[in-house]
Amino acid sequence: MSFPEVRARLDDAVFRRFGEDATYVSRFGQTIENVRVIRKEPDEEPRFGDSRVIMSTCRLRVRRSQVRDIGENDRFILIEDGAEIEILVTGDPMLNARRTIWTTGAERVDVSR
Repeated sequence: MSFPEVRARLDDAVFRRFGEDATYVSRFGQTIENVRVIRKEPDEEPRFGDSRVIMSTCRLRVRRSQVRDIGENDRFILIEDGAEIEILVTGDPMLNARRTIWTTGAERVDVSR
């Protein structure tokens, strides 16, 4: 088995184990179901002089084999605690060095408004 094949299998295993199912909705209305995404929501602590502000952030990782092109204002719909949540893509998504995985900033959409 070649190294690229081993790497692809490893990526598949990581997304199977740590990913969650989502529905992708492009800014043009295209929908793709059963997309595996890895969501990270670490807090950041930017400093302003002597002050600290704790901000929540959201990052998504998505395999390019499942979503060919991601752009700002695209959305992902996930299930969290039995309820549907929407996550909006913000900024410019970037591909990794192998051009196989998208990483993008994101933010939760308040659907109650």
